[in-house]
Amino acid sequence: MSDFSQPVSIPVSDPDAVLTTTIDVKNGRHQVYCDLCGKLILLTKFAAPGALLEHRSSNRCQELRKRRDKHLEKEYQASVIRSKNTFSSLGPIPSSSGSQTPSAAHSVTPTPPPPSVIPHVNPPLPHNLVPPSLHVPAPTMPISVPVSYRSRRIPEPVCPGIHIHWTPGSVFTTYAYHQHNTRTLSWEPVAFENEGDLVGD
Repeated sequence: MSDFSQPVSIPVSDPDAVLTTTIDVKNGRHQVYCDLCGKLILLTKFAAPGALLEHRSSNRCQELRKRRDKHLEKEYQASVIRSKNTFSSLGPIPSSSGSQTPSAAHSVTPTPPPPSVIPHVNPPLPHNLVPPSLHVPAPTMPISVPVSYRSRRIPEPVCPGIHIHWTPGSVFTTYAYHQHNTRTLSWEPVAFENEGDLVGD
C-alpha cells in the first residue's frame, strides 16, 4: 500500500516528463504545478492525477500557456536588447561594406582606433602557481529546475564554442580577449583542458 502522506511522482506523456506532487499542509491534499502552463493544480488526498490530466487538455491551460510563452518571449527580447545596448556602448562595429557617409540627420563622431593587441608571454611566477596538493574539486550541488521551465521553447542563439590557447601567466596579460566577438555576444569560459592551457568558450 502506498504512503500518500509523502510526495508522489506522476508521469505525463507530453513531453515525457514526471511531475512530483507537494502536499498542502492545511488540507492534506496533493498539489502539482502543470508542466505546460505552470498553474498549481489541486489533487486528491490520494494524489489521483485526474484533475491534472483534465486541466492539461483544457482551453484554460492553453490560454495560460500562450500567456506565459508571450511573457517569456518578451523577457527574452528584453534581455537581447539589454545585451545589445551593453555592447553598443563599446562603439560602432566596423562595416565591411565600405565607408558610410553621414547625412544631415545623423552626425558621426569619429572613434579612435582600437589599441593593437600584442601577445605578451610572461614566464610563470611563483605567486601565479598553485601547488597541485592544494587543488580541491568544486563541490557539486544538485540543481532542481521546475519542469515548466524545462519545457519552454524560446529560441536562443546556439554557440558551438571555440578553443582558445591560454599561455601561462596572469589572465589580464595573457588571455586572448581579442578572439571573442564581444560587440555582439557575451562569453564565458566553460571548460579548461590540458591542465588549464586550453579554455573552452
